Amino acid sequence: MRMNYTDIKQELQANWEQFASNQYPEDLLNEFADSACPVYYSEIVKDWQEMPNEFTDVWCEEGHTGNTIYSLMTYDLYNYYHHQYHRAYNELCEEMEPQDA
Repeated sequence: MRMNYTDIKQELQANWEQFASNQYPEDLLNEFADSACPVYYSEIVKDWQEMPNEFTDVWCEEGHTGNTIYSLMTYDLYNYYHHQYHRAYNELCEEMEPQDA
């Protein structure tokens, strides 16, 4: 995969100020997830093959239709990255919370 969970979490940490100052961090997370998706066919296939099986063929379950197999694979990849970015963001939010003494 181009980006695993550790990479994603590090990217969010590096851009934390952008998230802290954003009124709608969910929109920003969606943009990050979208930008993580590959655009070249060979990279789409490679990432899709390496993606965890739980995200494979999500487009079927959600009734998404695409013009090509690549658009369907990209839809699955977006769901994977979307999930990972939100998971990492929530974990970072918990880590950043002030601890009670």
